[in-house]
Amino acid sequence: MCCCGECFIFFIFFVFYSFLCFGYRVTVLSKTLFEINKGVLKFKKCISLSCSWLLFDEECYFGNQYILEEGHYPDLTSCGCTSTAIKSLKPIPYSFAEPSVSLFSLSGFKGLEDSLCSDAENMSHFFIQSVRVHSGLWVAYEYALFKGRQMLLQQGGYPVWAEHSGWDTIGSLKPLRQPKAYIQLRSRALGSVLTSESLPDGSFPAKLFLSPADRSLDTQRWIFTHGLLKNTARMGCLSVIGAKACAGAPVALWEEHGRINQRWSLNEDGSICSHLNRSLALDLRGTRTLFLHQKHTVCANGDLWDILSNFEVLLTQDILALRLHLDIMTFNLECINVKHFGQLLTPLEIN
Repeated sequence: MCCCGECFIFFIFFVFYSFLCFGYRVTVLSKTLFEINKGVLKFKKCISLSCSWLLFDEECYFGNQYILEEGHYPDLTSCGCTSTAIKSLKPIPYSFAEPSVSLFSLSGFKGLEDSLCSDAENMSHFFIQSVRVHSGLWVAYEYALFKGRQMLLQQGGYPVWAEHSGWDTIGSLKPLRQPKAYIQLRSRALGSVLTSESLPDGSFPAKLFLSPADRSLDTQRWIFTHGLLKNTARMGCLSVIGAKACAGAPVALWEEHGRINQRWSLNEDGSICSHLNRSLALDLRGTRTLFLHQKHTVCANGDLWDILSNFEVLLTQDILALRLHLDIMTFNLECINVKHFGQLLTPLEIN
């Protein structure tokens, strides 16, 4: 880092920034250059980020919101931003829950109700006055066809929408698209992680068991996307064998077909529930057998799991110093590139 008057140049090479156990990181790649000149942070080259971001045109996370998902944004206009500067920003927490929201025609969650779990590009037929987000993350738009001002909606209630947003109603809304999440699943009772049997012929079904965590093993690395838990070594999915929606049904790795017996919910309480019957949770017998069990009827947290990232947390003084100024600086962005890196095991080169 060099200093000349009021101008500071930061060369930040390959930095990870990880939040809790959800496995998303800020990745500032080599040859990305920041210039701070008289309180203005300017990106001299593009920046690649590995989670979705929430931008604000006022300091301290106030003002209009702009949600950035994976993609390339050559200027602020392409972000949907009508302001001349971004003054604060923060990462959007990862949500493993399936999106679900209820919309009401009157304040206080009264009147007609409309429930959604997918995109709604035109809500002109329904004058929304209160909103309850049951699960997942949603992006609300002021006008139809996902246009106009944006607002991120997280789990909870918005009893008077006009007071919360300053809008008359919601014109359209959709779930926030989540990137693929590369994770490990650790038994809260035993401390070991879910591991797939490695068969040389690649046949299915493959047994699942618990073993000590080893981040170098693909058999312990999972992708969660669209309700499917895929093992990266076998690319098979966690499946209820026989599609039996009953306690005691065995669970193993099976070739992906996407039917309901391969779909799961990773809940905030630590349970992993089958879509066959959401009262049935993934459980274990000893360390060698997985099956479905009635949720929370076993002792010692046997049916509860922790979601772990497969990546180490690396912080440098430069990125820490930058974080301290995120909510007070004005950002003039020449270019933003938001990209999700699922499995980043070796350094990347930028030409």
